[in-house]
Amino acid sequence: TKALCPFLYDFPIDKMIHRFKNQQQFVFGTVLAQLMHRAVICYFAQRQDDASRRKVTATTRSADHQGSFTLVPVPLHKSKFRQRGFNQSEYIARIIGQQTGIRVRNDLIKRTVQRSNQKQLALKERTTNVKNAFAITQTLDRQRIILVDDVITTSATITEITRVLIEA
Repeated sequence: TKALCPFLYDFPIDKMIHRFKNQQQFVFGTVLAQLMHRAVICYFAQRQDDASRRKVTATTRSADHQGSFTLVPVPLHKSKFRQRGFNQSEYIARIIGQQTGIRVRNDLIKRTVQRSNQKQLALKERTTNVKNAFAITQTLDRQRIILVDDVITTSATITEITRVLIEA
């Protein structure tokens, strides 16, 4: 597992994320998605370069192709979704999917419990806050998943979802 973070949560990115999530200024979500798209493209280019240096077979290289991955947005709890009106991670994932051809699945993971907002919590509290808050909704059949989230601070949410995916 790897975390790909194309930018720091600092000015102007923090303001863009706030306006996108809390004021529904979707132009900022689009810009964020385009920046993340570039990071994904660079990641796949690096994988291809690494594969070429290892002189792997054509079969192995084609298995590493983007088409074998699935973009999965971090889910919102249904009450948070109703409050916000959209899932910012899904919005970003859909744009990345359109630009790369990587499929997007928002039905593989669900948030089963809505707890305190992570932003207000310390590291240990964040880990506890998301523990057992997610569930897999269907059989995954060894899919290669790219989790998409708008903000990774302590990685508690991504780590918990990864744990649930691995156990599935």
